[in-house]
Amino acid sequence: MKKLLIAIRNWFYLPDETSEYKGRSTLYSPGKMWILVIALSLCNLVFVGPVSAQDIWFDVDATITSCPVNLNPVQTSDGTVDAGVTFEDAGITVEWNFVTPAGAMTHTAVTPATGAGNYYWQILGEGMYAITIPASGGATISNDTEGFGWFSCDTTATLPWRGPVIGFRSANKNDLEIEDGTAGTNQDDFFDGTGLSVATFTTDGMTQANIETYSQTGAAAAITADAEIETIKDNVALVLADTGTDGVILKAAGLATDAVTEIWSIAMSDMIAGTPSATATAVIALNWIYESLINGYFSTPTEITLYKNDGTTPLVEATQSDDGTNYTREKYRAPD
Repeated sequence: MKKLLIAIRNWFYLPDETSEYKGRSTLYSPGKMWILVIALSLCNLVFVGPVSAQDIWFDVDATITSCPVNLNPVQTSDGTVDAGVTFEDAGITVEWNFVTPAGAMTHTAVTPATGAGNYYWQILGEGMYAITIPASGGATISNDTEGFGWFSCDTTATLPWRGPVIGFRSANKNDLEIEDGTAGTNQDDFFDGTGLSVATFTTDGMTQANIETYSQTGAAAAITADAEIETIKDNVALVLADTGTDGVILKAAGLATDAVTEIWSIAMSDMIAGTPSATATAVIALNWIYESLINGYFSTPTEITLYKNDGTTPLVEATQSDDGTNYTREKYRAPD
């Protein structure tokens, strides 16, 4: 086949003595150009084979006992299938090409070996071969990275060849999409229109071991059965009954005894001098009443002053008058 390609190349550049293209290279001959295109296409099928994103999926981080080395049967230079390529054949080269999902590519020479172990060269028959790739710790390559890889090989007596493109990914992914294990079954249930049953979550996809709920203290408690899920639903309903359907408005009945105690334990304090607000909160209003009961006053015929707890700092004051019949006091205001 190599000699055939050389002959095609030489023929391609021979002068053409036909009338239209006389004296010029056959590079300018449309008829022979088509012949060349067809010939090269056939060679591509022999050397490369069909191309796809990946031909095989393997689990990453696992020893591949028999990783395919060739996609099509290995052939000698005359086109005969070579079913006896050994690990020590003359001129043998085994190259591992690997591309990560991020696009980083490596090209690594691998030395095939005999006997069980890393890089064990296996003759499968009918011109097909395989090699062992360790999960980790290999001298040259290992199956320890997700991505895509393929072998490109050659010997003195054969045509060059390449192996299938192999995708290496999580075993769970292969279980989900190929091996139809638990994850695959759950996926089928989810997409077949029937949805997932409660039993799927409690016995298959989500077990007691991997479902946990955390309290405010961070302590973990396993959800063990449907009954506990129902208990959670009931507790949520009770919370909504106390707070309203939106979970925000707190009803009086929802206050625990300790919450009520906390509210009534709020201590009164000396107010800031100034005009009292007409829209004071309940606590502030009670504080004003408390101040007026325990603090001292100073009064003149025209003005009354309420002092702070220290007895010397004015808190509020108001204008007052008494004509012997009526006593009038205006609103309290900030002291002058």
